[in-house]
Amino acid sequence: MKKSKHFKLISLLISLVIICIITVGCSANQNCNTSTTKYNNQNSTATSNIQTNNLNSTNSTNTQKNDNKSNENTTKSNTSNENTTKNNTENSTNETTINNSKDNNTSAKDKKLYIKITIANKKFDLSTLLNAEDVQDLNDFQLSLLRNAYYAKHGYKFKMGKYSNYFSKYDWYIPKYDDVANMLCNTDIDNINLILKIEGNKKSEENIDSNNKVSSSKNTNKYKGFIFPNSNKKLISNEELNYCDKFTLLLAKNELFARKGYRFKNKQLLNYFSNMSWYTPNDNVKNSVDELNEIEKKNLELINEKYNNLYYSLGAKDNTYEINTKRDLNNDGIKENINILFKKDPLNPSFNSWHEYDFTINSNGKKYTFKDTESNLYANLFFADFDVRDDSIEFYVVADGSSGLSTTIIYQLSENGIKELLRFDGRIISYDGKGNIYTFYNFTNDKNKVLLSYYNLKKGIQYVNADKVIGKYLKYDYHLILYKSKNVHFSLNYYNEYDKKSITQKLRNGDIVKITDINEPLKIVYVDYMDYIDADYDKVINIPIKVKTKDGLTGWLLYPNGGA
Repeated sequence: MKKSKHFKLISLLISLVIICIITVGCSANQNCNTSTTKYNNQNSTATSNIQTNNLNSTNSTNTQKNDNKSNENTTKSNTSNENTTKNNTENSTNETTINNSKDNNTSAKDKKLYIKITIANKKFDLSTLLNAEDVQDLNDFQLSLLRNAYYAKHGYKFKMGKYSNYFSKYDWYIPKYDDVANMLCNTDIDNINLILKIEGNKKSEENIDSNNKVSSSKNTNKYKGFIFPNSNKKLISNEELNYCDKFTLLLAKNELFARKGYRFKNKQLLNYFSNMSWYTPNDNVKNSVDELNEIEKKNLELINEKYNNLYYSLGAKDNTYEINTKRDLNNDGIKENINILFKKDPLNPSFNSWHEYDFTINSNGKKYTFKDTESNLYANLFFADFDVRDDSIEFYVVADGSSGLSTTIIYQLSENGIKELLRFDGRIISYDGKGNIYTFYNFTNDKNKVLLSYYNLKKGIQYVNADKVIGKYLKYDYHLILYKSKNVHFSLNYYNEYDKKSITQKLRNGDIVKITDINEPLKIVYVDYMDYIDADYDKVINIPIKVKTKDGLTGWLLYPNGGA
């Protein structure tokens, strides 16, 4: 009897212990499942941001199904992301625990890889957290490259060619996986979200600018927007005309009529003057000298004479060349004293080339200095108001090399001193008054002059979206050679009798697709912006273009916007 009681008591204790173990285990398992669900949802959200187009990168997960052209995720991935949006909100418990666990699992791998990428002359360590200051100066495309670098380092197989082509040049990029969501650590996710936020802010700014509403973009300062504010009542001096490039002279000539209210038939001129508060189009005003007073008529003659006889002549004959002039650089009605001294290389004075530019500007009792170097045979100084919405008048130097290729360097005076804004190949042929600048190399070199790129005063080089270029036609007034590959090692882009033997051999080898007819319409089917984009992201010359002929053949153009 005594043994039976002891046995029952022991059995009861054992049962209680088993029940406690089961209860604790279930509770722990439930918490773990909740945390894991939240973690997976977080990564699913992060992966939905991969490879979105720069103009759509701020779309939320539940709207990504509308971005089929720009989003790299598959339809299945989009659906999954939409279904997990609700779970992301609801399953917020234990997130810290599981995320810390994820970081501990991957941080060692990140440190081991220690992957760095260079974009816009900046090195980014993909294993460390970014801050806004690190990336605020990157343009849209550079931001998208950096954002997708966090997927590339885990071996994501990009479906968009521009990303796969770009990252394939790095030894560490080994495309293996269609989905790397579970490989992203907190550092990756935080950096991706930061970049998306900045891309969203830039998108908002672009939307404001792109409205082009005259009421919001026009300036109100009476001096702003005029090339020559007093050209209706004072003769323009030859010195003032000397520092105008050809397009600025064109604007100066037409502002005489814009001041009267002439409605320009030329869309470029109409868009430019529509930025000015003083411009009010009047259909009754004619494009006739009869609309001008005597001073304006004389100024029109002076501008036309300079426009038709413009030449660039600051050659390095002497050891130095000095420019002293006055120009209002901040639209306050007061001209700054400007001195620029061009110098030869002191180590090689016999070589007729400028080596150094020394700037000195006196403004409102303050003295600003700046030194720059650009070795070229000729150098010329110009002034232009590239963005009439701000208070600055830019000045720039055009330096010509022995090969005939020009380099343009744009500067600006601010309270902090003289700073370089842009440096690029080619001469400026036009600008829109809203910070966008165009050179010969930004357009195709055919009759239709299709715009491929441009320079923005704040953002640098900007490439036109491919969907705005694809489908357009090119026309050349000579026989063009279409190549099978864009990487052909041959420096000829058009047919001529002198190279007939070499061209014929290329045709036999299958390297050449076709010799086009004169003025044959060539439809653009692909633009490879990635071909010339490097770490500096400043190349615009000879962007490869693939075209389709009238008989359905496709081939690559050689030197479609510059070069030989």
